Amino acid sequence: MLCATNIFSPQKLESTSTLRHKKVQELVNFVGTCCTKGEAIDIGKVVFITIMNSFSNNTLFSMDFANYGASDDDGSHQNFKELIEGILDDAGKINVIDLFPIIKFLDPQGLKGRGEESFKRLLKAFD
Repeated sequence: MLCATNIFSPQKLESTSTLRHKKVQELVNFVGTCCTKGEAIDIGKVVFITIMNSFSNNTLFSMDFANYGASDDDGSHQNFKELIEGILDDAGKINVIDLFPIIKFLDPQGLKGRGEESFKRLLKAFD
C-alpha cells in the first residue's frame, strides 16, 4: 500500500521522471564510453547500479548508492545484490507461523533470524 500511494503514485512518478531519465542517460553514457574503449560490460552489474541509484535518489538518500566506474574488488556490489535478493526471497515465502502462531517462538523456517541478520547487514551497507 505504501508503494502504491507514495512511491509509485502517478504524481510521484511524474515528479521523478527527470531523475529517471538522467539515470538512464548515465547508463547509456557509461555503455558508450565502454564501447569506445572496447571494454567488456557486466550488464547485470550496471543495470543493478542504475536501479539502485534510481531508487536511492527517488526514495531513500537523495544520492547515488554506487557508481559505474568504481572497482568492485571487494565484491560489495555483488554482496549487496545478494543481500537484496535474499531479503526478497524470504519476504516471498509463506511463513508457517502465520498459519500456526502458537509455534512463533520456534521460528521453524528461520525466517525471523535471517530477517534480523539481513536487516543488520543492510544497515551496515547503508552506513
